[in-house]
Order: sequence, then structure tokens, then C-alpha cells
Amino acid sequence: MRLLRVELTRFGLRRGVVVVLLIAAAVTAVLAVSAAYATRPADDTERAAAEQLLARDQLLGEQEREACLEASPSDSACEQPQPRLEWFLPREPLDLAGELDGRGQVLVFTLVGAAVLLGATFTGPDWSSGSIGNQLLQAPRRTTVWLAKALAVVLATTGAAAVLLSLFWGSLAVVAVARGVPPGAADWEVVLRGSARGLLLVAAAALGSYAVTMLLRHTVGTLGVLLGYAVVGEGLAASLPFERMSQWSLARNVQAFLLDGVELADRSLCGPGERGCVPRYDLTATHAAAYLGALLLLAVVVSVASFLRRDVP
Repeated sequence: MRLLRVELTRFGLRRGVVVVLLIAAAVTAVLAVSAAYATRPADDTERAAAEQLLARDQLLGEQEREACLEASPSDSACEQPQPRLEWFLPREPLDLAGELDGRGQVLVFTLVGAAVLLGATFTGPDWSSGSIGNQLLQAPRRTTVWLAKALAVVLATTGAAAVLLSLFWGSLAVVAVARGVPPGAADWEVVLRGSARGLLLVAAAALGSYAVTMLLRHTVGTLGVLLGYAVVGEGLAASLPFERMSQWSLARNVQAFLLDGVELADRSLCGPGERGCVPRYDLTATHAAAYLGALLLLAVVVSVASFLRRDVP
């Protein structure tokens, strides 16, 4: 526990860590303000214009109904849905469940990216400064050191992400209540489920980034490997002429896990001139969890094995 407390303290004192967290907090604030502004209630001018459009639509609907009744003896055949004022307002009201697939998803991806930076930023300076050798003098058991650092970066990163997610959804809930459209239990269930998935991704990203950095011993090396994979790996997954290659895309699997499955297009599923074929398939959250878990396990095992065997300066 003492070693974990030391690592948590070291995490909080890293200048790069503080910068990344401040940027993530700024993005959270911008997204919350954007959501509140984009769903603001209509002003008097906009409401008056909407009422004029509603009245015109009601008049046209009544004229169409009368014409229909003249041509058809059945009243039911001429029934039409009655227009409502909400149809003509310029903006939709604030909906927490709806925000999950929009700004909520952007926020989670931002936090996952921040977790990658935090995992690399926290560990890289220990190698570049040579302080990792001094740390091993204080705690000779390498496995304990590796695990303490890993637990510190996962706990701190996930905790910070949980705070930012809570502030984002909490502020939107306050705005919704103030506008008279409080979120219901179903809305909160969707938000909590999505946030839980997002926090799992944040924890996995922090641990994976930390493991790769402990393996490569350099922050820039980790970011370079991830950038190279994003360019080369994602490009291959999108271009190779094999069926369902996109199921091996890291980005697609992250999206599938976060959204509890996605539908992807794949023209290789249909042969030339094949009729009735739908070139789409479902990438499930189960597949995504297994794929991402396997990658994370591989990174951790290789990183630990390297740390136990290689010389430390």
C-alpha cells in the first residue's frame, strides 16, 4: 500500500499529467456548454414563427381531410396525425439519452485518448531520467513495482474520468430540470450503462498505454507505435479484400464496445452481381470485448516479462 501511495503521489506531481487532465476538463466543459446551448428553449420570435407554421399546417391538413372525405366514405381512411408545436420549433429539447450517442460519445473518446497520454506520460519520464533504477533500489521486487505503477495509473486515470463524466452528466441534468424536462429513470439507466462502458475503456487504455511504455521505455515511442498502428493497421483493416476485415479494426471494436454493438458495411460480403445481398454485418460488443481484452492481455504479459528480464539503468 505504501508503494501504491507513492506512485499515486508521483502521478499527481507529473506536469504532463496535470496538463492532460486540464485539457480533458476543458473539453468536458465545452461539450457541456455546447449541449446546453444547442438545446436552448425557443425565444418569443422563434415560438411565434413555429405557431404560424403550425396553424398553416393544421389548415392544410383540414383541407386535405375534407377532400379525402368527399372521395372516400370511410372516416378512418382520412385520419392523419395531428401536427404539434414541437415539430416546428428550431431545436430539440435537451435529452440525456440522446446526448449519449453524440457529445457523450465524443467525451468518452476524448477521455480514452487522455488515458493513453496519461499512461505514457506517467511512465516515460521514469525511464528517461533513470529514476526507475532508484525506485528498484527501494523496492527490489520488480513485479510489485510494475503492478503498483499499473494500479496507480489505472485508479488515478479512471477516477479522474469518472469525475469528469459525473460533472458532464450532472450539469446537463441540472439544466434539464431547470427547463422543466427532467430526465427519467430510463434516461439515467442509458447514461449509467454507457458511462460504465466508457470507464472500462478508459481503464483499459491507461493500462495498455502504461504496459507499452514500460516495454519501450519511452513516451514518444509509445505514441509513435500507436500512431503507426492508427495509420497502417486501420488502413489495412479498411482496404484488404477479405470478408469482415473491419472486425479487426481497433477503432471499430472500441466503438462496438461503447455502443453495445454496431452495424458495419462490407462490400466483400456480396459477390459480383449477387442480388438480394446486404453488404452489412453486426460487430457485437462481445466480440469487441474479447478482441480488446486479448490485445490488452498480450501487452501486459509482454511488458511484465520484459521488465523482469531486461537490465534497468
